[in-house]
Amino acid sequence: MKISVRARRRGFAPAAMADIAFLLLIFFITTTSIDEDSNLELPEFQYTRETGFPQTVRLQLDRNDQLLLDGSPGTADTLTRLLQQRYLPAETVIMFEADRDTPYRRIDEVLVALGSAGFERIVLVAQGQTAGGKP
Repeated sequence: MKISVRARRRGFAPAAMADIAFLLLIFFITTTSIDEDSNLELPEFQYTRETGFPQTVRLQLDRNDQLLLDGSPGTADTLTRLLQQRYLPAETVIMFEADRDTPYRRIDEVLVALGSAGFERIVLVAQGQTAGGKP
């Protein structure tokens, strides 16, 4: 009597590999912890007045929450109206300097006002010392 032996297929089982990859993915997602209290440290930037842009305007937000356009104070709305009167939004680059300790909510208000006035070329520069006294 002859017993037939079926030949086993030896090869790659993609369904099994997908299961293993999925289990490893779930394992790494559940065991990874994210540190939400980490502080974002911005690199230092040396401001230079010479730029390659045709029209550069300096807008500052100091640590006293005072907004200055080329040294003259004002609110975000009045300064954006003044910018629209003096400069063309498409040709003007705004160097927006803010103190490191300024809340981002205040910076965002100014950026929204500039964006609604049509100014899209804005360079944000963080300056000053941090709360710990380090530059």
